[in-house]
Amino acid sequence: GLIQKPLMAIGGGKAGFLVYTMASVWLWMFGVHGGLIAYSAMSAIYVTARTENAMAFAASTAAPYPQWCMWPWYTIGGTGCTFALVLLMLVRHKSEQTKVLGKLALPCAIFNINEPVIFGAPVIMNAYLALPFCIIPFINLGITALAMKIGLVAMPTGAAIQAYLPVILQPAMANNSITGALLQIALIALDAALYFPFYKAFDDNAARMEAEYAAEEE
Repeated sequence: GLIQKPLMAIGGGKAGFLVYTMASVWLWMFGVHGGLIAYSAMSAIYVTARTENAMAFAASTAAPYPQWCMWPWYTIGGTGCTFALVLLMLVRHKSEQTKVLGKLALPCAIFNINEPVIFGAPVIMNAYLALPFCIIPFINLGITALAMKIGLVAMPTGAAIQAYLPVILQPAMANNSITGALLQIALIALDAALYFPFYKAFDDNAARMEAEYAAEEE
């Protein structure tokens, strides 16, 4: 208690949460599993926050660390909110590569597993996709925090929610409200719009490279 209380006062608040989130997202750009590194470095804070939130839920009281329960809205489809990127690959593609990758990645993306698209595109160190991958989660987080602050969306209950529950269902279970699912649907649409110009440049380049390769083979 002597150490844990000041540790949670510093790291369990919004500043500590943002550091955790930044590391989780941005380290991926260097080929490092950001989530594992962030968890290893801040596991004492993470586990304590999630445990106290779960205890509050069991006692029917408000979660003391609600920001640590907001991940269903800023990791849609996995780190970088790549569910929207996978949808773009399915519905708008010039390149055969992106078309096939979208089909392969969708089943995993539905359950918030995005290694297929992270390594398949790849997103890692990708000049086209790095910026939206790194920025969109924080846009989603800001919108989510605001929507909950003004009462438009119910706060997370603190209940322990499985990370691999499917999109739409997962946020509804996180805050025990249809508002959680509706917010996620709106964020997916926003994420797709934000990803689109970067994805279009990526897809156009892939299609151009495929055309050049085909011409060389003739």
